Amino acid sequence: MSRHPNKYEEMFPEEFFAELERTPIAYFSSGPLEWHGPHNALGCDPLKGYYVCLRAAEIAGGIVMPPLFLGPAGTPSLSRAGLRQSKWRPQPGIFHSREVMEIVVEETFERIEQIGFRVCMCFGGHWPNEKMIQDLVDRLGAQVGRLKLWAGAELALVTDESLGYAMDHGSKWESSVLMAARTELVDISRFGTTLDGRIPDPSWGIATDTDPREASLELGRAYVGHISSNLARKAQELLQQARQEAK
Repeated sequence: MSRHPNKYEEMFPEEFFAELERTPIAYFSSGPLEWHGPHNALGCDPLKGYYVCLRAAEIAGGIVMPPLFLGPAGTPSLSRAGLRQSKWRPQPGIFHSREVMEIVVEETFERIEQIGFRVCMCFGGHWPNEKMIQDLVDRLGAQVGRLKLWAGAELALVTDESLGYAMDHGSKWESSVLMAARTELVDISRFGTTLDGRIPDPSWGIATDTDPREASLELGRAYVGHISSNLARKAQELLQQARQEAK
């Protein structure tokens, strides 16, 4: 398997520093391990965000950090006490508290600023991740030292109404995006299965406002192409601002 030129974890040190000098943009995606119906793999949230970031880096340059498989529950996201008090069914979802997430993300910002990045594009693959990081970025004034911060996800990047975007959870749109990212991680034929009673009904773990059977690789690729292009454009704009301010 060939190495991807923008993946942080696959770079040798000299490659890393060359790209950092050329384009000091970091891309950072996150999301929990969470159910999205029986037809989607459990890493759906962070993996689809990671894929969008990789496509953006191919356009604008920069370095894509490995996806963070952590995410809060609830909006507003639950505190440590609230998370402990919540009653979860025995489903394969792993969530972390707001306090833990804020510490992890803020310390990540601080470290990559020290390394020399000047822009960080934070893509929340899970809605509570997006909201929590947006709140944190706002509190930090969208900047840590010389590092400019952007936080958002699909809704902040869709400018083409012809795509007909409808926000869902594990249904037509989200399944299509994961299909574009990793085709082998979506199996629509599994929709409606109950896994010997562990999944209580066919709609388990998905939003029912769209039909996952309408998901397609073509739709996923078109959608990812659109939002990744807009993410790349925003990254380039922020880097230009950072460079102008440094003069």
